[in-house]
Amino acid sequence: MQWVDVVRVLLRYGHEAPATRARLDELVDVAVARLLS
Repeated sequence: MQWVDVVRVLLRYGHEAPATRARLDELVDVAVARLLS
């Protein structure tokens, strides 16, 4: 599974639940920080 696939799935669930979306934002921040470091 590619990162793009993971993001698509998380975004789909994020639209359904605000709490999930907030958590998704945190996960994306961590993922981006790791990719850029």
